[in-house]
Amino acid sequence: MNAQLYERLKKVAIAQDVIAYGDLAPMFGLDMSQAKDRAEIGRLVGAISEFEHANGRPLLSAVVISKEHNRPGDGFFTLARTLGLLGSQSEDIFWTGELARVHAYWKRYRNV
Repeated sequence: MNAQLYERLKKVAIAQDVIAYGDLAPMFGLDMSQAKDRAEIGRLVGAISEFEHANGRPLLSAVVISKEHNRPGDGFFTLARTLGLLGSQSEDIFWTGELARVHAYWKRYRNV
């Protein structure tokens, strides 16, 4: 798991905000117009959510969205299904609920 990215996502969650994949890509010299780089940023944020889930926390990568679609990419929902979190509800309903859980969890660290 990438510690620099983890800290950045925590800051976004504490601020009760979201961030675009494209805004994170320059941290790693990635170009979002390249499929391999989009896959890499997805792998990086996915590893963080796997870590969070293993530690009983909501999927932190819920704060990472596509500027074009204003929601996470397909990898977020694939991971949620793999982890048994996304059942029969719609992806959008799952994501908005998970984003609310992330914000609620990290809000407690706002003044720390």
